Amino acid sequence: MITCLTKSELIEKLRDLVKRAGVGRGECCDFDDVHSLGCQLSDNGEYEEVMEVWERHLAERTKVLGEDNKDALGTLMSLGIVYKELKNFEKRLEYYERALKG
Repeated sequence: MITCLTKSELIEKLRDLVKRAGVGRGECCDFDDVHSLGCQLSDNGEYEEVMEVWERHLAERTKVLGEDNKDALGTLMSLGIVYKELKNFEKRLEYYERALKG
């Protein structure tokens, strides 16, 4: 039997998964889980939480894997998109430039 989750249920499951996996405790967790959470939050217009989750994950990932890690570069691009949605074009450009330098 297949059960479909509502968007709210999916976000809560992803929040729990990311929390249990170590984001915020200096541990790297699966990029796809963090990215999925951010995308779902972004679709809901919850940009402040998206930035918090992705910024923390970016800091942890670059600390462990380096600035030029492909997942870190993807997170930079995703953050640039969030700043575009918030009409903060200076920050958007900053993140895009950081991603391109990698």
